[in-house]
Amino acid sequence: MNRQAVYHEAKSRWAYAADAKTLHIRLRAAKGDLTNVTLTATDPFNWFEFEDGEHRFDRDGVFSSDMTKEGSDELFDYWFCEVTGIPTKRIRYSFVIGDGKEAVRYSARGFTENTGDFDGLLGWFNFPFINEEDLFTPPEWGENTVWYQIFCDRFCRSGGDTSVPWGSSDTKIHTTFFGGNLRGVMEKLPYIADLGFSGIYFTHLFLSPSTHKYDTVDYFQIDPQFGTNEEFRELVNEAHRLGIRIMLDAVFNHCAFEHPYFQDVVKNGKASPYYDCFHIHREPVLNFTLKDGKHIPKLTAKQQKELSFLTFAYTPHMPKWNTANATTRKLLIDAAVYWVREFGIDGWRLDVSNEVSHDFWRELRRKLSEIKPDVLLLGENWDDAQAWLNGDQFDSVMNYRFLSATVEFIGGKTDAEGFVTSLTREVLAAYPKPVQRLLFNILETHDTDRFLTATGNNPAAGLLGYVLLLTTAGSPSVYYGGEIGATGRSAGDENRRCMPWGEPIPPERDYREALRTLLQLRKSHPSFRSPDIRFLKTEGGLLAYQKETNGETLLVILNNSGDPVAFTPPEGAYTDAMTGRPQPSGTITVPSYGFYLMLNA
Repeated sequence: MNRQAVYHEAKSRWAYAADAKTLHIRLRAAKGDLTNVTLTATDPFNWFEFEDGEHRFDRDGVFSSDMTKEGSDELFDYWFCEVTGIPTKRIRYSFVIGDGKEAVRYSARGFTENTGDFDGLLGWFNFPFINEEDLFTPPEWGENTVWYQIFCDRFCRSGGDTSVPWGSSDTKIHTTFFGGNLRGVMEKLPYIADLGFSGIYFTHLFLSPSTHKYDTVDYFQIDPQFGTNEEFRELVNEAHRLGIRIMLDAVFNHCAFEHPYFQDVVKNGKASPYYDCFHIHREPVLNFTLKDGKHIPKLTAKQQKELSFLTFAYTPHMPKWNTANATTRKLLIDAAVYWVREFGIDGWRLDVSNEVSHDFWRELRRKLSEIKPDVLLLGENWDDAQAWLNGDQFDSVMNYRFLSATVEFIGGKTDAEGFVTSLTREVLAAYPKPVQRLLFNILETHDTDRFLTATGNNPAAGLLGYVLLLTTAGSPSVYYGGEIGATGRSAGDENRRCMPWGEPIPPERDYREALRTLLQLRKSHPSFRSPDIRFLKTEGGLLAYQKETNGETLLVILNNSGDPVAFTPPEGAYTDAMTGRPQPSGTITVPSYGFYLMLNA
């Protein structure tokens, strides 16, 4: 038995309260090492005075639960069990683990050979109490929402400045303003609703000198390039009428060089009342010469590294806020409150959220919850984000781990087994199941290559990515143009080209009808949204998995290869979910880059 690989941690992603009456317990072990794992548990205070007058441990209060292997990666197996109906809401527990040759007890104090020994109970793992106010309780509407991400300048233009041709292949696209605006978005709300999307995530809309708007000058004003605050209010109201939620982008890690607070610091140095709103190393604040007295020149790498103030990355036009400062904190939280209270937005996507303090996010959550208890907070975290997902900060994070695993699989860099390995390690065994229900799953965003481009420009394989996206637990998002197979690298903003309204779309890249069907199925069948998944086959390009929820079974079979493959589903009566017709029993042939979605009849 490989004891060094065995791991568990109480009160963590390895042991958490799924609801007020249920605990989920996980154990890690070396891949293929253990044959059986049993959880042994009891109340921590299970000592009583019995009829004979003796005060002793009540062995009848001990219960056991067999654990199941929920997944594996390259190195480890992950074992899982659900403990329900705990009357006192507290347990001490340990594990009896076996490899077919020996069995040992594993507790917080390590391993003991006597699996029947309860004398060391105080050394067992402890879940002291399920406090309901500590539960992860995101907005109920979150997991049922499918988002459509809009980069406003490139989505749709209605009136306004038409001096730049819409859809131009301008080589300076990253600095070209195409004139997309809120009126254009409003015109396309019926299109978005008709496809089946129930939420819109806008990239940054506030006053800014750039095309991307992530360098904010005024957090309380919609950039006039897009429209007015009142036009935004009109958009929110119309979207809500159509059943579409609205989420805005909050850039609270940094602001624009042109922000009034920072300009005051540039002018007055330490005499500025805003000096401590930023991270200033030394004076002069600007240790470089402005071009034309107001514009930042192109700096050398040495100059970027020697800036007198902290920034986002090494970007001098984005000075970093000091969110520990009371003045900074008031400005940013007041802005977040303003758009929720005055305009009724439903959520915030929090840019560069892992670089802002946990304390700031906790205060922001408290303030917003007082105004709108079911407001959704989504963090932009590219790495392991569990520290932000314990119920006191975020409801979700952008799931770039899902994106990476899917791009590698559909792009042929790994096979089905590699996909499952990555997904298990990075998502399924990394996050509690309630968290998985709201992870913001993506195939592409304004910060990444377009999905088709990243995976080799095979439209048939590209559709398989959307099948994975919409049959995985979470709150999925489609980046505008993804529904028509848009392409482009993130370099030079090619991934942010204008939506080609009115242009013919090659049929093989037009995913709209398939997406409309998939979105309706996801809305109608809870199995599509369930975090409970069992992989049936991973061989080459063939990936098959089963999801069961409330008596409903979904089989997902897809073939990411150039040749047809055969697969025999588990016995049962199934309906082809995409067509609604009964699925014949027996072995099926999955065509090249084809898929089947089968529901139990």
